[in-house]
Amino acid sequence: MIKKRNFIKIATISGLISLIIGGCAAPTITQNLEAEADAVNRSSATTRISKFSDALRNLGRLAETYRDEPFYLTVWPVENKTAAVGKLPADITVMVESAVNSISSDKIRAIPYDLADPSKVDERYDYFYIKGAITEFDAVEKKGAGFSLGAAFTAAIKGKNRDSDADATFGKGLEISAITIDFNVVDARTNQFVSGVHTQNTMKMANYNDNYDMGFSIAGTGFGINGTVNKQRGVHGVLRLLVDLSIVELIGKLRTYPYWICVYNGKVDNNLLAKMKKDFNAYNSETKLIYIQHLLSIIYPDVTVDTNKRNITYKRIMDFKRDNDIIPVNNEITTELYVKLLTEIPKILTKKGWDNKIKGVFAKVLNY
Repeated sequence: MIKKRNFIKIATISGLISLIIGGCAAPTITQNLEAEADAVNRSSATTRISKFSDALRNLGRLAETYRDEPFYLTVWPVENKTAAVGKLPADITVMVESAVNSISSDKIRAIPYDLADPSKVDERYDYFYIKGAITEFDAVEKKGAGFSLGAAFTAAIKGKNRDSDADATFGKGLEISAITIDFNVVDARTNQFVSGVHTQNTMKMANYNDNYDMGFSIAGTGFGINGTVNKQRGVHGVLRLLVDLSIVELIGKLRTYPYWICVYNGKVDNNLLAKMKKDFNAYNSETKLIYIQHLLSIIYPDVTVDTNKRNITYKRIMDFKRDNDIIPVNNEITTELYVKLLTEIPKILTKKGWDNKIKGVFAKVLNY
């Protein structure tokens, strides 16, 4: 038989759990929190923010590869337009300006907002304004309920069980925060929005109330990534990442660069891909060869971007076609080959882990 004192303890705890979970069964809440944790941190418990930190530099190298004309950029004030005063920075203009400057390409000529004047820059080149704002912020706290709930979420967010911590999880909770930033581009000479050049990316963070890292994900029109960040870096660290990736996407759309190959585990932008496919059809044969060599070089280090060195290029074209079921397996440069390279490179780099060796090859190729 259960002793009276122990029975009272059990009944009291059971009552508290019932109050916390609003009458729902504990396993249901556990499953919901596991689902939240998995959505934020799916299969990426060891992915760190540093894997995405080269995106802006990679975009700069890409800008040098795609040999269009230089252009001017000015960042207008980027403010927090939500009601979350105090929880988020009121103004992130400097953060956005830093992202633009980090691209490090002579093609992109940044002009400070207080000096912006289209009449004083070279009229041969395009001039654009970046307009943006933090447009949404939501934070929902979801309370935990006892041993099994804490253990389940700990396992989900860390990828392993931490039974020794589970006793301390009673009364703690999981906070899911979501921040959305919008960016648009304005033609400085016409004062009109550039049609179709827009980004809207949302950062979602799972913050469990203990000493563990935060899980995060960024989703939007051009990215679908996730990972973890140390709590010391917190919201500001991931907010900076959100800004960086949004600028990569924005410039990619503005100048028709395949920006998704700049980012670890990048997601192909099918709308931009369709435009690039159309553009490729209009290139002359030498330009087509240069772009194919550039893309092949990311996969095959022995390929160089040199129209005078075609033999190894043709061999690798056949290798790639054979590996990706492109028929006929010959050395002809086709639009199908170009599109397949643009869609397969992110998968190949991600499969190889985007390690230092791969990043080195990427840098070398884009700096030819």
